[in-house]
Amino acid sequence: MTAALPLTQLKQRAVRAFAWSALQSWSVKAFTLLVFLALARLLQPAELGLAQGVLLLLAFVAVLSAQGYPPALVQHPALQADDVNLPFFTSLATAALCSAALLAGAEPIAQRLGAPEAAALVRWAALIPPLAATSGVLMAMLRRRLEFGRIARVTLLATLAGGTTALALAAAGHGAGSLVAQALVIAALSAALLWRAPVWRPRWRLQRERFAGLFSYSSMAFAGQLLDFFAGRIIELVILARYGLAALGTYTVGAKLYLTILELLATALVEPALAALSRIAGDTERLRRAWLRLVFLAACTTLPLFAGVAALAPELCRLLFGPRWPGADEVTRWLCLLGALQAVQYFNSAALGATGRARMLLLINAAKLVLGISALALADAASPGAMTLAFVLGQMAVAPLSFGAALHATGASVRTLLRQLAPGGLAAAGAFGAVELLRTQVDPGVDAASRGLLLGTAYVVGYALLIGLTGGRRLQLELRDIATSWRR
Repeated sequence: MTAALPLTQLKQRAVRAFAWSALQSWSVKAFTLLVFLALARLLQPAELGLAQGVLLLLAFVAVLSAQGYPPALVQHPALQADDVNLPFFTSLATAALCSAALLAGAEPIAQRLGAPEAAALVRWAALIPPLAATSGVLMAMLRRRLEFGRIARVTLLATLAGGTTALALAAAGHGAGSLVAQALVIAALSAALLWRAPVWRPRWRLQRERFAGLFSYSSMAFAGQLLDFFAGRIIELVILARYGLAALGTYTVGAKLYLTILELLATALVEPALAALSRIAGDTERLRRAWLRLVFLAACTTLPLFAGVAALAPELCRLLFGPRWPGADEVTRWLCLLGALQAVQYFNSAALGATGRARMLLLINAAKLVLGISALALADAASPGAMTLAFVLGQMAVAPLSFGAALHATGASVRTLLRQLAPGGLAAAGAFGAVELLRTQVDPGVDAASRGLLLGTAYVVGYALLIGLTGGRRLQLELRDIATSWRR
């Protein structure tokens, strides 16, 4: 379905895809964060925890419904229009079955959560999976074509409508229902906008003989996504079971900044990276150079962003979420330190996905799940924050496997990889240490806003000075090259 592009044209389209995707992600995540900040001041911890429990169910259903087809469609080297039909109908049928299961199990789920009002929320949430399934394939086809501008417009409009709905309902006293309504509005409007002028239309032409190649990748991707879901969300299940809905609400607040940046990274950078790297996967030299550049840029930009939020977690949580969330700052700090590592690891997954190494992605996700469960099981934690630290240590232990697999896929050396990581990593670590040292010298009586401004300035200045010494010239050249490709 997609003709091969010359190197210069592919580079221009890839840069524009990154830019559009970044624009969409920044605007959407900024608005979503603002909505969440308002909701954190309107909702009680137990209400937010209840909503998060229902949304956790929806996230699981979304993975089941997609079945790994979206990344398989993006990655497939010779996709035809009729090849998409069978994945589309399979996803839609699975979503419908999951919705029926949610409707039938609404009461037992509410009893398990210990919240009778959850039954109505689950029933409303059951409307979402079919809507999301009808949009998922179209989103994948747009990513394959590097048409991230349209994705940006659809996502932004749907998010604005959903956030406005949530705020209105929360202000009217609808509690946890406001967040479920937000998810429902986003799913419905996204589907309506995508299908108004679809980039692909389903037909009853089921190419079973060609489906095998697509399924071989999607099945591995699906298994990996299932493992990744449980590896990343198992801590929420443990906190819910051990500490209750209010503690889950506190964890949700503490994780918000981390998840906002992480989701921004996944949509703004990793999805375009997978699409772009898939185009050059057959040329090992080009793939290696592209991957190393992405690693360098991530280490100099997104890694220090996570590290900065971790350094300023006490002040940021107090200012953004208010005083009713004690312990949220500890969750934020540990998760953002994990995010600093994941900021780079995400491009390992993009390289492995582009080269069709779904089995290795599956192995990495399995290791994350096993190590995460082991860390949580061994932890004798007295609070959600301490439990978060155990979870983070388990997730970090997967890094050698992830980087080793990416090195093998791209043919790069360990020494070359370290040269990409060192400038940004060392500068962020130095700036983090400077903030921690300075905090001990600041009068505890200083208000959070003034303390945050002082420490934040110290982090930014410290990082700027250190990155200038370790890799400023190269970073400047890389950014200039990206800007030149965008202008062409």
